[in-house]
Amino acid sequence: MKRLSRQKQKELDAHLKAISDILFHNSDAENIQTFEELELEIRDHVLTTVGPAMLKNFQQISAQTPQVEPEP
Repeated sequence: MKRLSRQKQKELDAHLKAISDILFHNSDAENIQTFEELELEIRDHVLTTVGPAMLKNFQQISAQTPQVEPEP
């Protein structure tokens, strides 16, 4: 992955904060009492919600982007 510009990193951080807020408020409080439980809850959200949505978006963007063939 290319290094993000400062502006893009700020944009990404803002989106990640919003995603974190949504996922935190939609987690069972009893499942996030320890660091380990919090890590497992985040991992579950990434595997079941965030990852599949990102994959779908990447696929849509890729389908709309002209493919450039590498030079021999």
